[in-house]
This record gives sequence, C-alpha cells and structure tokens, in this order.
Amino acid sequence: RKVLSRLCGALRRMDVGLEDEMDEDEYAEAAAATMGATRTLAWLPAPPLKAPKEGAPTHVGWTLPWALRVRVAERLLFSVFSSPDSSTYADDAVSLTVFLDTVVWPALGIEESLAVALNVWVHLRQYIVTSDISLSRQIKNMLAKLAATPPPQASSGTWVRPDDQVTAEVRKVGVTNMVKRLSDYHTKFPRGKEGEMQAMVEVLAFAQRLDPKEADLGCVITELARDSACKQFARAMGPIIDATPSVEQVLLDAISIAQAILQAEEKTYAPLLGPHYPQQADAQAGIFQHLAETSAAVHAMLGQQLLLPWMKSGPKLDPFVGRAFSAALKLDNEVAKSVAIALDFPSAVQLAAKNQGVGTLASFCRWPLAEPLKVVTVEWASLQVDRLNTWVTRQLQQEKWVAINGQDGCAQSAVEVLKLVEESLDSLYSLGLPLHFEGGLGALDIMMNGIDSAMENFAQAILSKIGSTARVVPPIPPVTRFKKEVAAKQENAEASLLANVGGVPPPPKKGPRMRIPGSKRWTSSNPNSISLLDLVATFNFKSGKNPTGIFLESIPRVGTSPDYTLITKALTSPVIICCLMSAQFLLGRLDTMAEAAYKHLEEPFAIIPASRHTGGDKPEYLTASRRVLTNALVHACNFLCCKAVYWDMRGAWCEHLYRHRVSGGAPFSTNLEPLLDGLNQVLADIGNQMPDNTRAFFAAELLKVVCEAYNRALLDGGPCRWFSPEDVPALEADLQQLALLFEAEGEGLPRPLIDGIMAGTYRVLELIRMDTPSLMEALKNARKEAATSTSGSASVSTSKVMRKLKLGGKEVPLNSLSMRRDQSRGDTEDLGQFSEGELMRALARRPERVGSKLLKEKYDLPITKTK
Repeated sequence: RKVLSRLCGALRRMDVGLEDEMDEDEYAEAAAATMGATRTLAWLPAPPLKAPKEGAPTHVGWTLPWALRVRVAERLLFSVFSSPDSSTYADDAVSLTVFLDTVVWPALGIEESLAVALNVWVHLRQYIVTSDISLSRQIKNMLAKLAATPPPQASSGTWVRPDDQVTAEVRKVGVTNMVKRLSDYHTKFPRGKEGEMQAMVEVLAFAQRLDPKEADLGCVITELARDSACKQFARAMGPIIDATPSVEQVLLDAISIAQAILQAEEKTYAPLLGPHYPQQADAQAGIFQHLAETSAAVHAMLGQQLLLPWMKSGPKLDPFVGRAFSAALKLDNEVAKSVAIALDFPSAVQLAAKNQGVGTLASFCRWPLAEPLKVVTVEWASLQVDRLNTWVTRQLQQEKWVAINGQDGCAQSAVEVLKLVEESLDSLYSLGLPLHFEGGLGALDIMMNGIDSAMENFAQAILSKIGSTARVVPPIPPVTRFKKEVAAKQENAEASLLANVGGVPPPPKKGPRMRIPGSKRWTSSNPNSISLLDLVATFNFKSGKNPTGIFLESIPRVGTSPDYTLITKALTSPVIICCLMSAQFLLGRLDTMAEAAYKHLEEPFAIIPASRHTGGDKPEYLTASRRVLTNALVHACNFLCCKAVYWDMRGAWCEHLYRHRVSGGAPFSTNLEPLLDGLNQVLADIGNQMPDNTRAFFAAELLKVVCEAYNRALLDGGPCRWFSPEDVPALEADLQQLALLFEAEGEGLPRPLIDGIMAGTYRVLELIRMDTPSLMEALKNARKEAATSTSGSASVSTSKVMRKLKLGGKEVPLNSLSMRRDQSRGDTEDLGQFSEGELMRALARRPERVGSKLLKEKYDLPITKTK
C-alpha cells in the first residue's frame, strides 16, 4: 500500500494539463519517483504461474501484483497519445514505445503477447472514443502482430493463464464492440459515412479471423446485415401504417421502401460488407451473397406482415390492387433472381447450411402470387368481357349499315367495336401482370375468347342483315324433254310478239372494255352501253307480271319475291358493301391483336411458375374471330355477286342468254357479249369501293357466280334452250371473252386462278361437245351402274366418248387449272366422270327425237309446254 501510494502521488505530479505549467525539474523528480515506485512494485513476489493444488481455489490471475502490473502497463500505453481523448500520437511516441518495449515491459514482467494485446486494447479504446479511421489501420496491424506472436508455454489442465485470458478478452471485446457499433448500420452510417463504416468492418473482419473457434465471419456479417435491413424496414413502415387507410397503398409504400433499402444495399453497403464473406472466392461473389441475404430478409418480413394477409383477404382487382400486385411481382422476381445468382456459388450454399434456423437463403420461399393473381385477373377479364359484349350488342342494335367517311367504307359499329376491343386490351396489358397460366384459362385467354364472342356477334349481325342467297337466286326450272316442234312454235309466237310491239331495241354501239391504268379496276368506255335488262325493257322483267302471257318464263320474276321490297329498299348494294367492308375492316386488325397477345406471353416479368409461355405451339388466339369474320365477308361478297347476277340481271342470265339457239337471230335471245358489258359495269361500280385485296376477292367470287349461272343456262336453262355439238366453238369464244374481262390485261385476276374457276364450266362444255348417241350411251351406262351400286348413285367415265385437248402442242387434262382451248384436238383421254344427273340434263337439251324418247322411257320426263 505504501508503494502504491507513492506511485499514485508521483503519477499525479506527472499529470500536467498544459505544457506551460510543466516545470522540468519538478517533472523529472516526479518521473524518478514514478520509476522508483514502479521498480519496487515490479520486484514484489508474484504468484506462481502453475496450476494450483487439487482442492485449492482456482487462480484467475487478477490478484494484486499481476493485475497491478497489467494496469500500470495499460496506463503507460495511454501516454503515447497526446491526451486521453485524442487519436493523435505524442511527439515522442516512437521513442516512448521503444522504451516501453525494451525497458519497462521486461521490468514489469509483461510478456510480448500480453504487451501486444494491451496495445490493441488501448488503441481500440481511443478508436471508440474518437472514431478516427487512421487508428483502424494501427489496430489491424497490431492484430496481425498479435496473431503472429508465439504464445508462451501452454497452460496445463483447466487453469487459464491470465495473459491468455487478456488476449482472448481483447479479441472478444474488439469483435463485440464492432458488431455493436455496426448494428443498424442503415441509421448509423447513412451515405457520406461509408469510410468510417468500412474501417469498422475491416477491424471486425480481422479480429474475427484471429480465433477459428469463434462463429464464422460470414454468419456474423449475414446476421448483422439481415438485422439492420429489417430494422430499417420496420422503422420506415411505422408512420405509414398509422397514417395510410388503404391497405393497397400501405403495401405499395412498403414495397417502395423495400426497394429503396435494397437499392441502398446494392450501391452503398454491399461493396463494404460483401468482400468480407470468407467463403467467397472474390469480392464480387461476396457482394452477390450480401445482396441475396438482405433481400431475402426484407422479402420475408414484408410477406409475413403485409402481403400474405392481404392476399388471403381476397382483394378485387382495381387500379390500386393491380399496381400492388405488379409491384409485388416485380420485387418478388428481383429477390428471386438475386437469390438464384448467390446460390450459384457453392460457398453460399455452405453458408446457408451453417445459418439454418436464422432464416437464410436455403429457406428462401417466393411469395405464392400465382393463384391469387389468376383469380383476380380472371375475374377482372370476365367482367370486361361481359361489358364488351353488352357494348357490342348495343352498337349493333343501333347500326343502320351506312358507310362512314374515312374508315374504308365500313359501318360505324365496326369502328366502335374495334375501339372497344382495343381499349379492353390496353386496360388488360396496362395491369403489368401475368395473364396466361398453364393448366387453365388465364385472363388473356378469357379476354381473347371474349373478343371471339364479340366478333361472332358482329359477324352474325351481318349474316342476319343479309340473309340467305336463296332470297335472290331463283329456283332451278324443272327438267323437261325438248321437242323441236313445240320449241319452234314458241319461238314464232315470241317473234310475233316482238313485231307487234315495234321490234327489238337497236343494239348499242359497242365499245371496248377498258381499265383505268395503274389499278385493278374494271369500267366501260361507252357511257351509253345497255344494261342487262334493256334487252327486255318492253316486258319489264323486274315487275311481278307478264303483260302478254306469250313470253314463256322458266323462273319467277323478281317482283314476285316476298323479299322484293326488302331487297330493293333496305338491302341495296351499298348496304351489302358496307357489311362486307365492315367484316374486312375488323378482319384486317386481328393479326395485330394476336401478335400483341403473343408478345405479352414472352414478357420477362412472367417468371411465376406456370405463368410464362416457354415454347411449343402458341395458343390459337382469335382463330374463331378470323373464321366467323371470314365467313361473313365471303357470304356478303357471295350475296352481292348473286344479287348482281340473279336479281339485277335475272332476265338476261336466266331467260335471254342463248334463248332458243346459240347462233343468235331468235327473239329475245343474246349471246354473252352484252352481259359482259354489264359485268364490266358491276366490277367498276362495286369494285371501285373496295381496297385492292377485297376487290380481287370480289372479282373472283363474281366469276364463280357467273360460271354457276352459265352452267345453269347450259344444263338447267328451262324449256327454251337447246344445244348441239356445233355450238361449242361459239360457247368457247364467249368463255374466252369472259376470261379476258376478268384478266383485265394483266391487272385483274391471275390467269391461273381464272382458269381454275372456269374449269367446271369447260367441263360442262364437254357434255355439249358429245354427240347425241354418245351421250345416250353414257347415260345408259351410268344408269346401269346406279342400279348395281350400293350407294344408289353412279357416274360414267368419259374416256371413250371424249377427246383429248392440246394446248401449245401439249396434251392438257380438262380437270387441270389451265382450261384454255385450242382448235386442234387429239385422241380420247380419261377426263373424269359425269354423274347420271348431268348426263340426263344434257340430253334433255338436245333436239333429237331419239334422246327425247329415251328420257320418256327411262325417266318419264314431260315435254315442254308452250303458251
């Protein structure tokens, strides 16, 4: 006690606050007293450094002499700093340190490892007080020296040497203090203090690595980072939960906060902490590890506290809910991607295994968003589809089918329907959510099916508006046996009728059919060209009456049709064209809609299991819409063509074409030439109202109807038509003119298409080409085959009765696309088969008595009756 008293007094005398207050003589005397007291203490007997006897109290090392020596050494080490609260070294710090290492420590019995540990402790204390980054470097160097200093002779048994205990405690205090100071680093080290945090992290990492028995440094940093991120999230969410009434808004704010935290981790904290994950091979791998750990922690906390309870409540999709789901999906994908990158490194998997029970990457679980997303989006899409169909129905109820300007000649309803569909799809895509799910219909599938339904309603409205072509196509006249005497009597009566009313109207001046250059339009250069009904204007075939009763009609007049008023006033050509163009207008937009839907299937956010289209066959979106709109367009086009031929030109095509004879000269008879002028006018008047692709389709459909009407004139033309093989050249010449009209000097239909459409008509000509005996023989064979056939129908091969045709020196089958005719003909060839009905109807149009007799015997056909 006396020695300690002298030492304390000497130290008090040496404790001079200011340099001006120091007296060198007095300070030297105090220093000598301090050294004397210290030397006296150093030579006091010390306790033995060996294990105590069995049963004696365990020596923990903090007895007076040893503790005093350690305490004195600690106080002496503080003298290297200019003041107790400063990080600046004293001017003579270097010489003082050398003096302590070489003189004082041996005198006090302080071993090297203990001296280094005390030096670390003193610097650590000054670093804690001053937060001077420069001290961290000194601490790291001292820790390295401590690790390299060989320990003294090992202790035996369970007794722990005091020096060893001090060294371990210094390491532990360093780690504990750094962990404590680094905890909640988001608050303590905001941007601008990264240097201070980096110094602490480096000290922590170095101290932790000194003792392999302590917890793994990666686990320490992981727990530190996860704890700080979760505290920052909870701190930021506190005022939001209390102030925001909307759950969806709270969730959106929470996701924004989480993203801000993760962004700060990525830019600020991960580069500081990531490189100290000891398992990682490089700093970048450690950064990935750190980002994954903090992301997973915030992800789990947000999900458990907010997202999962919200999804269980069954929210209904609205803009806020859609934004919440979209933001949650985006964050979930980002975190899952970060975790997946980290787990690509085997060391991360090992660290996750060590951290089990703490909530680690190994236990990371994505949010179960797929099923709630599917439910809310499907409900929303179903509601949109119901509204869409209601709107479409309302538009169609108000539609007058009048073309509007600037919209390709389509109806107002088509424009409105397209607008409604596009707005519905834009609303769906703007949700930013996965809309396709395997194993069931997703929102996109529901919406596409709804569009199909809307288009089907629109197409059905067109079909209902137009109706069946039976409205305009007259019935086929009954088949009768041709009798030349009766036909001649009827022809004379009609000739007398013409003479009584003033004769046949003068033929018009012929003008060449011309086209507008540079377009696929047809027109006539002769403005005075006759219409197709001018030929019978005297008898007004459009009326419902036959004034004289002498003209033998094979079909009813258009005026007798129950739909006459409807067709002439409400179902005019402009109305039908409007229906046609409306279907074309919508049909032309379907591909764009489908491509947008297919593109949406590949959106990168759709990583939810079973929510992204991963290859294979694409869903057949809008296929039904294409089918129904195409059917509506084809039907409207076909009706328009049938109306032009069978309604507007009924008399010319069904009564006057080739009436009585092909060669001409008969009353009320004409060849195909005047009818071609009428077709040319139809192509010009109607075709000019259509775009190029629709105009070409209309022209092809018109040619089909014309060929049908032409075939009808040859086989089912009524009692006033008869044909012979000698008529074939004239018929072929007419057909060649028909083909040239539709070819339009290369700007109309392609010639192969024309030949393909007209192939059936040329086939009928082969029946006309057959002489009557061959025709009768073919009919008998077909009838025999029908009698023995199980199907009850039969046909006869024409190989033995037909001739082979040549085109350019090459033999051409009659059923090929190229059906052009050349005057040179070869031998027989199998040209296909004719049915019994075709053969019978062709024979009924022959003037020979033998043929008429055969038809009477076999089919009991009546003869033609005149008026």
